[in-house]
Amino acid sequence: MNKDDVYKLIGYQGEYNASVKKAIRKLLKENHPDNKGNRDKFELINKVKEELENNKVSSKYHKKTSEKTKTYDDIDYSFCHEQINLLTKKKELYLKDYDQYNSELSILKEEYPKLYRKSMDLELNLLSSSKEAKKIKNIKIISIVMVIFISLFFVISILKQNIIYLIIFALLTIVCVIFVERYFVLVNEMTINNKKRLKEYVLINKSIHENTSKQDELKDKILIISKNINAVENDLRFYNNLLK
Repeated sequence: MNKDDVYKLIGYQGEYNASVKKAIRKLLKENHPDNKGNRDKFELINKVKEELENNKVSSKYHKKTSEKTKTYDDIDYSFCHEQINLLTKKKELYLKDYDQYNSELSILKEEYPKLYRKSMDLELNLLSSSKEAKKIKNIKIISIVMVIFISLFFVISILKQNIIYLIIFALLTIVCVIFVERYFVLVNEMTINNKKRLKEYVLINKSIHENTSKQDELKDKILIISKNINAVENDLRFYNNLLK
């Protein structure tokens, strides 16, 4: 082993930095006579250490390593600028997606209360149909009662053969027909309206569910993009600091 070998082992490139110091300490420890190391190697490494500490390194190492260091710095400088350009473009794309997703999320948030209010209105309409059902039920009861009276008057008019009873029977029959007709009209209207309301209610609730799902999906995307933006900004700070 000679000095050239020692300088290669410690990775000396013209600068006596922390990495070189650490490498020297490691070599000294490995070759220390107390650890059954080679005394000649130990003394040689120690001599190199003294040269570095006293800045008495041979000019051949300075010349050789300074050229390498210069080239290495030039490559690093170019690489840093290249990475900064790439990261800046990547950040712009992330910010574009971030703005787009936020815009879509804002629209969905504005739509949600409208859909919810419409759903509540339809639900109230469906509940109010119970009042209509009660009204129809009353008409049905009146119609049944009138049919009973008509039947009685019909029997009485046949037995008595009285014109007055026949007139009353005819009037009751007309009124009963009107009530029955009204009953069937209301039942038909209520059935059609309820079907329409129920169908609309289902569609609105489906829209609410889709709106909520899309909001959650966009929030997840925004969170991921935010993390990516932070990571890019950290990398940009790192490379900008290297150029300072």
